[in-house]
This record gives sequence, C-alpha cells and structure tokens, in this order.
Amino acid sequence: MFAGKSGLSIVLSLAAVLLLSQVAEAKNNSKKNDRDFQATLSITDAQARVFKSILKADSSPYNLLLAKDAFFRIRPYKQDNVGDFRLRDQQALNASNSFITEDQEPFSLFSYLMRSEINSNYQYYLDYLLDKDTSKVKLWFNQIWDNPCEGLAPIEADIKQHCNFKGDSAGLLMLPYKVYSVKGVADGEKINYDNNQLLTNGSSPNYSAIIYRSLPYFMGMFSNSDGVHFRKPISTFDSHLYSELTGRAVSAGDPFSNYGEKCSYKMPHRCSFYFSGKYVNKLLSQHGYFDASINFNKSEYPDKFNLKALIGDGGVVRFDLKNSLLSDSQFINYGFYNELELAVLHDLGYDIDPREFYGHSIYSSGTPQIRGEHNIGSGFFSWNRVSTSYNFNTASVVPLGVGTHIYGSYNDVTQTGPISSEGYGSLGIRVDGSHNSVTIPVKNRITMSGDKSSALAVTYGCDNVLNINGRIESLGDDGVGIMMSYGSNVLSDRVEYRGSYQRVRTLDYITGKRSFEEAQSVGLLPELREPMVKRVNISGMIYGKKYSILIGRNSHVR
Repeated sequence: MFAGKSGLSIVLSLAAVLLLSQVAEAKNNSKKNDRDFQATLSITDAQARVFKSILKADSSPYNLLLAKDAFFRIRPYKQDNVGDFRLRDQQALNASNSFITEDQEPFSLFSYLMRSEINSNYQYYLDYLLDKDTSKVKLWFNQIWDNPCEGLAPIEADIKQHCNFKGDSAGLLMLPYKVYSVKGVADGEKINYDNNQLLTNGSSPNYSAIIYRSLPYFMGMFSNSDGVHFRKPISTFDSHLYSELTGRAVSAGDPFSNYGEKCSYKMPHRCSFYFSGKYVNKLLSQHGYFDASINFNKSEYPDKFNLKALIGDGGVVRFDLKNSLLSDSQFINYGFYNELELAVLHDLGYDIDPREFYGHSIYSSGTPQIRGEHNIGSGFFSWNRVSTSYNFNTASVVPLGVGTHIYGSYNDVTQTGPISSEGYGSLGIRVDGSHNSVTIPVKNRITMSGDKSSALAVTYGCDNVLNINGRIESLGDDGVGIMMSYGSNVLSDRVEYRGSYQRVRTLDYITGKRSFEEAQSVGLLPELREPMVKRVNISGMIYGKKYSILIGRNSHVR
C-alpha cells in the first residue's frame, strides 16, 4: 500500500494554486547517442540530414524541436496591428516591410513524422505571433492564406500535387501570450518549450504542445464551412465526415441545420459530425475491421466507436476526446498526438506510420459487470516501414513513443510482449482511463533507456490497479520506473488544473467569469472523485535512474 501525496487540496487557497512552481529547464549537456539512426529508420540521405539533430545530437527538450533543415520552419514575429496580417492575406502588404523577424526555428519532430512528404529542396514557412494584448485575442485566429486550390490548405495542396505552392508563408499561427496583473498572481510568464509525453509546465503555457496542436490545421485538418453550411468544394477533412442523423457523408451546400437542432459553430456538441476513415475505423473497432468504409452503419460494425468532430469558428476542428492534444478539452496533458490523432492524419492522405509511435492502443471500455480483457503480446520496438512490422532485436529510437496506451476504462490488460525504447520522453505504458488493471507478467520486461522516460505512467483516471510481477526499468537520465501523475495542462494550469479530488479554473477568476469560491471548486468529474491508483502490487523489480516510483503532488494513491 502506498500513501500518495495529495498535491494541492481543493481546500487550499486559490493563490497557492496560482503559484505552482516551475520545473527547471533540462540540461543541455545530455549524452550523444552514436547509433546508426539512418539505417535503423530506413531513411534517405536527405531525410537523415533533417533528423540528425533530433536523433543524434543533444537530446534536451529545446533541441528536440529544432533542426538545421526541416519540413516546417516556424518564424516568430513581433506585430501589434492585426490589420497588417489581413492585408498580408490579401497580398497587399510586403511582409519584409512590416514584420520584425526574431528567429527562424524548425520543428523537427513534426518533420520526422512527415518525413515521407519531404522535398529536400523546399521548406514550408509558418508565421507565428506572440501577443500580450488579451483584448485583441478574439479578433485573431490561425489563418490559412488564400491559394488557387479552394478547399485545400496551401501545404496540403502542394504535397498532394494539386497546386504549385509558391507563397512565402503558408499561414499565420496565433499564440496569445497573456500577462496577468492580479494581486497574488505572478505577472508575466516564461515561454516554455519543454517537450515530453507528460509535461510539467505549471502556470506557463507549453508552446511546443500548443504549436503541435495547431499544425494539423495547416495540413488540411479544417472544415471549409462558414457555420451555416458547407462550402463548395468541401475540404479533405469534410470528405471524411458523416452523420448518423442523416445516414450519409456530408456534401457541399449542406446546411448545418441538417445535422442537429441548434447545430452551429457556437454549439458544436449539438452537431452530429463524426470522422470516418480506414485507419481510424480500424483503430476504434474492437475486432479490427480494416475495410470499414466511410459510410458504414451500426448494423455492419456494431462495435465501432465514433470519433465525434467539433467544427468551430473559422473552420477549426477539434475532437470530442479526453484531454488529448487535438481535443476540445480545457485540460490537456499530452505533449504529442495520440495514436487516434495520428490515424486521422494518415486518413487525410499523409504517409505516416502511427505504429512507429504507438505499439498498441486500447480505446474500448468494458463495464463494471463485463470487463474488457486484453493480452498485449505484440510489444514495442524499432518500426520497419518496409515490412510494416517491429524489429524485435532493436529498440525504438523515436522520441515521445508509447508502447501500450490504455485510453479506455474497465479493462484488464496483461502486457506479455516486451517493450524496449531509447527514445527521449517515451513511456512504456500510458494509462488514461479509470478502473483498469495492468499486469506485467513474471517473464516480461519493459526497458526504457531514453532520457526523461518512464516504464509505466498513470496519467489520468481513477481506481486503477498495477500488478508488477516482471521487470520494468527506466535507465536514462531523469528516468522513472512507475509515475503516477496528472502532469500539467499544456494550455497552462491557470486555464484548468486537475488532480485527484481537484479541479480549479484560475483564469476564470482572473477574468471575472467566476468568483473565488466558484473557481476553486469547479464541479468534479467522476474520474477525479477517487484515488488515481487504488492499489500497487509488486513482486517483480522496478528501477528508475531518478525515481523508482514517483507520485505527483496532484495525485492520490491509496
């Protein structure tokens, strides 16, 4: 039995919640890895140049994101006049005359994900803007510049060879940079680029995760709609939308009113839009139907779970998922996409391999009476893109990978397949559901050698049980054997802070949306009303270079 730290109690003062301590920046002198990554990953010479800094050089979080050459280059700007950006969209303003370039920084992990689409002679630029004036935030949105291919983002059109993209920039990425002046609240915030599966950014937003959250928009994950109807032509994303209400896929010209009473941008949950595609449908089907068509119905695929799509202002798309990077949640504790979100990108036409990052994912849930039973024997190693299988003699080197992801609840999971990874910030097993049991059998082993990795991490939910009969180890710097923590909200713990018996919305208090009492006692969700882990049974071996067992201060372990 373990007595976990309760973290910040819901009865603590709001000021204490506001002053969450910041995690120190990662050291920049991590050991270099001399493995021949090019051979391991089966990539070309041109692609190897793109990824060598992420896979061979310093593995600090900041360098993890940056490479000399990359698919995407992100350009920060100082700009106070939103009108200039609108003129830029209309090609009436020369960027060099009004934009102040601070730096040019590529995001190499996204480049690695999209490596099959890379043209070694061309890079795509995105302008991003940090602005401290919160009064203007509502006026600004991520924008895709106009281009000859209607219904397609410029980068998407160019990659898929529908149009020849010749623009200087593919769009504008808006990042509000808020500074609060409230008694008892620290002014300003530090720009946090730390990158991990589970982040600890505290009250500062994590801009790496926020940018990852926005990048799919520029790759075509948007709706060509105006909140009243779908425009012609529909976007690639729209072509994957169907509705159980109408029994068919959406079409250009369809009014939103066809898809639910009061269906609109302002009330996206009232719309019956669901994303369907071959890879998403396979992942969400318990029995793994591979040929699920876009217009499937429940009688054909009774065990298929729906991925509800939420269309917001400006055609921005989010999913009705739990705390994930592309969800509409106000609490997000993922530093990278989950397998389902990667499957969406795959279905949108990009040659990516979700299984390179995820060995196995469980999205299904059982019930208290009939629990789901899963014996995971496939394991997780280096992924071979040619044979589309794991190389069981070679550890995975991909950063932020997850061997087994348990998203659903009421599941009994036995991990019989070994897991081996050298990737930075990777997790052997990640648990986000509730009422699950996870068993590592006597003869099995989970070995994580990457820095800041964890062999088994419970990152959300309640009443989970861990049975460690085999061997789990995290050998890299800052490695943790078993981690039980909600981590931080990538949007900032001020937006919403969650933990066992805790749910606080500091920003609502700062902006006057809630009183002090209301902000510190937001209605508890069912998964927060019990201990995160109710029992840990250990008869095997647990090792972590930093901690064998770590219980987060916002987590309770019975």
